[in-house]
Amino acid sequence: MTSSRPHLYVDLTRAIEGSVDLDYRLIDESGRGIRVSHVEPAAADVSVQSFDGTVLLDAGEPVEGTAIFVIAFPVPSQRCDEFDEWFAQEHAPLLLSDPRWRRARLLALENSTFSRLIVHDLDDVEVLESEHRRRAGQTARTASTLSGDWTAAAARFIGVRTQA
Repeated sequence: MTSSRPHLYVDLTRAIEGSVDLDYRLIDESGRGIRVSHVEPAAADVSVQSFDGTVLLDAGEPVEGTAIFVIAFPVPSQRCDEFDEWFAQEHAPLLLSDPRWRRARLLALENSTFSRLIVHDLDDVEVLESEHRRRAGQTARTASTLSGDWTAAAARFIGVRTQA
């Protein structure tokens, strides 16, 4: 049976071998791309170059911001429901209460060492230092949901939009 949920394809490919520059492209009706100009050190050794998944949540404005924050999580299968509920019910709403945090999407990944991918569209990278994000990361439910060794393997990608 085919899912009625939309699919999103995220391509994170190194521009130059050994470089931390990655290309980010949403393959959808817009055909737009984003150039990722910075990758947090934890993601430097990530060998996964693309993700294909089912969109579980698309919250916020249906627009793309000028910056992007992507997090890939290897959520254990027995914790996926808890993770999805936490993100949809608590974490995304707290982040989206900052008007500069434009959109938050959660994907269930297929054929990947990661099981969940979160794609955030932001007005600017400075919003990553906001009080809203700090509060969203310090709730009791966040601590409980993100407990476990699996969170250390999460990969984070940060970038700013350029012309496709």
